Amino acid sequence: MSSIYFTLFCLFYYVEPGSLGSMGTPTGCPASLPPINLTTYGSSCLQFNYNHTFWEEARNSCLSDGGDLLQIRTRGLQQFLERYLVSHTGEKTGFWFGASDKDNESQWEWISGDKTMRYSNWQDGQGTRAGPHIPDSDLDDCALMRVDYGFKWYDVPCRNKFLKYSYICQYVQSLPADNCPPNLSKSDLYTYGGFCLKVHYGNYNWDEARHKCRQQGGDLVQIRDSGMQHFLQRVLSGQRSEEDGFWIGASDRESESNWIWASGDPRMSYSNWEPGQGPSQSGFLFASGTLEDCALMRIYDGFRWFDYACSNSFYQYSFICQYGIVHKTTTSTTYETVGDIIG
Repeated sequence: MSSIYFTLFCLFYYVEPGSLGSMGTPTGCPASLPPINLTTYGSSCLQFNYNHTFWEEARNSCLSDGGDLLQIRTRGLQQFLERYLVSHTGEKTGFWFGASDKDNESQWEWISGDKTMRYSNWQDGQGTRAGPHIPDSDLDDCALMRVDYGFKWYDVPCRNKFLKYSYICQYVQSLPADNCPPNLSKSDLYTYGGFCLKVHYGNYNWDEARHKCRQQGGDLVQIRDSGMQHFLQRVLSGQRSEEDGFWIGASDRESESNWIWASGDPRMSYSNWEPGQGPSQSGFLFASGTLEDCALMRIYDGFRWFDYACSNSFYQYSFICQYGIVHKTTTSTTYETVGDIIG
């Protein structure tokens, strides 16, 4: 009888190859995702997409839902994928994932901007295991995990009409807003991964905005990966209260052009600066950029980041605070600190 119900379900909802046994949305995965071909690994939600496309189109698809192409950073994740795909997939060739040497030939890095690739599974002669430089290899800039070659990684052209493949998206698992600190109002409150994000509308300079965040036990948001950036873009694109931008938690006050996060962490492996802003700022309203020490995410410039004066009465905007999640136990409640978790 159960097989009959399953058949009826498939008549109304087409299931891609490999989705058998993976229906439904796992806890913490974005509710906007179709409830098929989903699984979880650690704090990540993984979605297997079986429509063959180019690498860049695959990445844009992931980004549009607030994620990015999967970054296979550990042997454990590689082995998990191999086990999962052996039992679930109908894909016979390969899957795009999130590594590329488009920016610097032969210098492979993760799409988050992290250049440290401590783990890899390249086939001999591929990627970082390639031999002497071959001119044709300049076109092989995107990473593919080949199912038909023992799940080894290959470098292939990002866009070739004969080379279209499936792909894997990665999303940060989020908790319900009930896991946010109880002193926060529920309006304009969101979760992303292990963080609660509170959007505050109004006119504040950067110092005032940060003070308000810290008063409630948080800090200005630190956008450490493309997933959080695109998540905020989706959330903020629908609002109408702020027309210009939102303060975020980055500054170069301590050392000009050396931008760090508000937490004091100098590692900024991901950024979304407008060209000529941030580390490459040469000044705009002032003779130099030395007074423009605080970061603003501008709405009408594609949510790119700009550096503005921190305490100028002409620069007053809304802001976003970031808080740690609340760990609820039967005996006590603890708060996870705001720190270097994502990125």
